[in-house]
Amino acid sequence: MNYLKSIYKNTDKIIEANIPFFDKLKDVEEVTVIGWSAGQADIPYLKKIFESIMENTVWHVYWYDNKAKTSLIAAFDEVGIPNKNRNFRKSSEYWD
Repeated sequence: MNYLKSIYKNTDKIIEANIPFFDKLKDVEEVTVIGWSAGQADIPYLKKIFESIMENTVWHVYWYDNKAKTSLIAAFDEVGIPNKNRNFRKSSEYWD
């Protein structure tokens, strides 16, 4: 079995199977993200979460290094999460 086949995730199918979970997010006021690499395979999940929460939900996003910060900003831009709802900080601030 080739490596890519073994790690492939059918994100649409997984999201569809978890609609009850996403429906429960409608009243979420804050989301905290710690240690997420923001890979392309994860973008559909981020988008579904964003679509499931309130419009004014605040995202607290903690990044480890500048590479991670750049990746996270790109993911949030791709999904369309407004800058006014983003709070990016170094992960060291979370753990202090």
